[in-house]
Amino acid sequence: MSDTDTPAPAPPGPETRPDEDERAPDSFEAVATTVPGRELALRVAAGGEFLDLASIGLDLSRKTIPGDVTFRRSFLRKATFKRAKFQGSVLFKDCTLEDTDFFGAEFERGVTFEECEFRRPPRMGNITSKGPFVLRNSLVTGKVSFEKCTFGDRFDAWDTRFQGWLDLFDSTWEREADLRSATCSEGLVFRRGSVRGSLLLRGTTVQKKFAIEGTEIGGCLDLSKAKLHDYSYLEDLKLGPSGTIRIWNSILRALLLRPEQVAGRLASAREGDWEVAAQEFGVLKTNYSALNWFDEEDWAYYEFKRARWKARAKKGEGGFAGRASRFFERVIFDWACGYGTMPMRVLAASLLVIVGFAALYCLPYLAHGVPSYDVSGPGATLTPYRVTGVSAIDGILTALVDSTSAFVSGFDGVDKNVEGWLAVALTLEGLAGMLLLGLFIVSFSRKVIR
Repeated sequence: MSDTDTPAPAPPGPETRPDEDERAPDSFEAVATTVPGRELALRVAAGGEFLDLASIGLDLSRKTIPGDVTFRRSFLRKATFKRAKFQGSVLFKDCTLEDTDFFGAEFERGVTFEECEFRRPPRMGNITSKGPFVLRNSLVTGKVSFEKCTFGDRFDAWDTRFQGWLDLFDSTWEREADLRSATCSEGLVFRRGSVRGSLLLRGTTVQKKFAIEGTEIGGCLDLSKAKLHDYSYLEDLKLGPSGTIRIWNSILRALLLRPEQVAGRLASAREGDWEVAAQEFGVLKTNYSALNWFDEEDWAYYEFKRARWKARAKKGEGGFAGRASRFFERVIFDWACGYGTMPMRVLAASLLVIVGFAALYCLPYLAHGVPSYDVSGPGATLTPYRVTGVSAIDGILTALVDSTSAFVSGFDGVDKNVEGWLAVALTLEGLAGMLLLGLFIVSFSRKVIR
């Protein structure tokens, strides 16, 4: 056969493919049924259960669906439920949703997304859910925003992975908002919202920014066991009258939360669980130290020590000896110096000791008269440094001088001509002065050095 008898091959042309939007993804090769969007919309409008199907372009915009709707093991691409009103319950179980629009949707009896995958972030603005809103054990790709939503029942995002930012703002939760064990690979932000119940973030992981800005929480902000790996901005947090905070066993990178927001708000302290409260104050102390907030660190350390004391007192450790030890600890280390964090309290305690012992040294005057503190008279006597005059004022000033001298210099600070119980009083004041001056030096130096 000559070359002229062989037909020339056709030039290569573009490969003929169906429209990309009309093809189900490879992961859904096992889906049994592919249903056009218009046909599926008619079927969903009547309610029912839909299993193992794939559909593109389902449009229920502004439709009212009276019955229950259930999707299982299904794939929906470019489905829109914009301003749809579901009067029954809605369930998506083990579904893949791509480019889904729920803007303005109303759920009379709630909606549940369980073990679902959102391949692109769904549009979730202006949603109203009178029943539970459940997004559990699911995967959401990209940034998702819940904007101006109202949740009349619980909001449940337990163990859901958000591979992007989760932004919730201008929304209202009439009950609790539960994001326990959720994971946010970017950030988690609450803005200008209101949570009437508790905000549960127990075990939640946030890789980047965590913030609660202008949001009021009526119940408990539970951050126990949370892992917050970047800065957490809670300075704008507002707690209702019964609002509390839990941070037990949490891992904090930098929690920006002021003492006045926490004081009296730890749930463990309100419940009398002082062991846990001590751990939580310890977490705050470490956090404030990392931020170089030294005054706040002192506050947290003081509350930590007080909680430890209360925990031991509640257990009744040590019997009588333990009670005595705790009594002296409270008087000397708590009331007198704030566990080394309050030097001005040490000064106040010192002044109180000096004035108290001075009043004690005035007793001979009250019993025997001023003039000379006659050492030959009956009872305890004291012949100290004399201030001129023999009036009552002279006796009071003399007692103050003696008390100050004994406080600063001990027994050697006054005249040795002392007898009776006043010798014991001078000795005790000298011991108290030695202890309080040491505490003042330590606490004051700690403040100045830092």
